[in-house]
Formats: sequence, C-alpha cells, structure tokens
Amino acid sequence: IWPRGSFMMIALPNPDKSFTATIFAPLHTENGVPGLKDINSEDEIKKYMGTHFPDVLPVMPDYVSDFKQNPTSPLVTVEVSPWNYKDKIVLLGDSAHAMVPFYGQGMNAAFEDCLFLDEVLASCGGNLEKAIPQFAAEREPAGRGIAELSMGNYLEMRHHTGSTLFLLRKKTRGSTELCFPHLVDPTVQDGHLHEDTVSCCH
Repeated sequence: IWPRGSFMMIALPNPDKSFTATIFAPLHTENGVPGLKDINSEDEIKKYMGTHFPDVLPVMPDYVSDFKQNPTSPLVTVEVSPWNYKDKIVLLGDSAHAMVPFYGQGMNAAFEDCLFLDEVLASCGGNLEKAIPQFAAEREPAGRGIAELSMGNYLEMRHHTGSTLFLLRKKTRGSTELCFPHLVDPTVQDGHLHEDTVSCCH
C-alpha cells in the first residue's frame, strides 16, 4: 500500500508472481492534486506518478501505457431503506448494500442475505407476508454496517497506514486483543467510522 492521505495505490499479487497495481483516488482535482479524470497526456501521467509514487517507477516500465489503457471507474456505496415493498419486492446483495471493496466482504454479505432470507422464510412457515418485512427489517442494519466498515477500512488504508504512530498503536492493539480478547472490540477503530469519499479505481 502507498498511502497518500486522500488517495492511495495498492498492488496485489498474481499467480505468475507479477503484481497488479490500482490507484484509488478522487476523479477530479482536489487540493492541488490532479484527479484521475484530469490526467490525460503522457507528461501529466509522468508528473503525477513521479510526484506521488516515484519509488515504484523502476519496477513499472509500462506505467504510462497501462495508465492510458485501463479504465477509470467510480466506486459507489448503496444505502437503501426499506429493502422491501410489502411482500411483493425485496432487495438483496448489491441492490440493497453495494459497498467499496476494502473489507473484502461484499460477496459474502450477499450470500449471507440469501441464507438469512431462507432462515426467515422457514421460521415463518413460508408466509411471504410475514417473512419479507421481517427479513428486510432485521437484515438492513447488517448491510449498512458492513458498508460502513468497508469505507472505514478504505480511510485507514489510504491515510492511517502512512503514520508511524498509527502502526505502533495498531500493533499494541493487536497484542492487547490477543492477550485480553474480551476487552477489545475489533470492529471499532478510533471510536467511529469516518466520512464517505467518492473515489475511483484505475
């Protein structure tokens, strides 16, 4: 991870031992930092990469052509309420709680929606009039929660991982959680989750 405060680059490994690098950053220029939609020419790409990620350029010989050829896409979070209309329509998965990918749980959350709906249907004896509103009301907080955790993890990755103090605190917290698991809530960082940010991947 190359954290840069309001944006970042990550590199994930491939089976052939290469890496795929992705920049998550605002679409348009903010605070003097060009947005990905505002970087078009070869010189602009070289300046952006040379300014913000100079240490990776020696191992990315084709970064200019890669930057030009790969699409820029927005990341979105979907928050819907309610998830149902009576017993006629019910939303599951991304249609109810699409989230940014930084918690790695989007697909799992959708599968869990299906499992939970099946359990509620069984507990209601297959009565849709009872089961659908109950499912929507009981499951909605979980969908909203995992989306908030995903966005919170994005903030941590792009900003906090560049802080020596934060990394020290994280190690201390991990040791405390290992020794005293009943004293630490692993889902809470700094007591709250932070603001939503529209970003894009390139």
